[in-house]
Amino acid sequence: PQNDNAPIKVVYGFDQEFPPYSFTEAGGDGAGFEMDLVRAIFKGQNVELLLRPLAWDRIQLELAGGQITLTTGMVKSAQRAELYAFSDLPTLSANIRFFTKLRNRVADPALLRGQTVAVEKGSYAQRLLDMFGGIIVKSYPTKQDALRALFADQVVGYCGPEGNTYYLLDKLQLTDITALGTPLRLSDMYIAINKDQAPDILPIINAGMRLLVQGGEYERIYRCWFVPDLAEADLAKMKD
Repeated sequence: PQNDNAPIKVVYGFDQEFPPYSFTEAGGDGAGFEMDLVRAIFKGQNVELLLRPLAWDRIQLELAGGQITLTTGMVKSAQRAELYAFSDLPTLSANIRFFTKLRNRVADPALLRGQTVAVEKGSYAQRLLDMFGGIIVKSYPTKQDALRALFADQVVGYCGPEGNTYYLLDKLQLTDITALGTPLRLSDMYIAINKDQAPDILPIINAGMRLLVQGGEYERIYRCWFVPDLAEADLAKMKD
């Protein structure tokens, strides 16, 4: 007979190469802003949280198939809403931007039409490029691979989330790369849950996120990863 008090098994499939949001540390442990959020949400709950590092395109397949329970860093779209359930509150907003070498910098990203732009395979940025139109899109297994292709002049541009891109440029020591103009899109990122498992998991996530925001824990985690010396005025804006 099934034990009603047995913990709910939750498999968190996280993007292992999406710092500082989620990534695998040198020792193999999961880390990042969204990793800390998920751990905080399920702390004290009757949940057994299992971490599974994966490539982003694999995450989307396994989340739809139920091999993993949830993931983070996903932007909502009508197509994705058919496949997954989403948290009420976003975890964060991300600017999706074009990047080029300094010598190829253009005033208007529209001037990149007809050029080859690197992007992570299966990412939201790839969908935005398809919608943008006129770009020769070249997809790579990871964001790192795509950025290295830009650095090696194998492509003219790269498209990806701003914060993550700056983090990777610094980590990989890729210089002479700059962002272009205004963001292609400012998008909220959410926790996405397998639809079949959502009835058990989604209420815990939604209640947990509200408690983190109301109790100040969200602010603490945010400061830890992004703005350790945030001013009071900036804190007020973030809360709003």
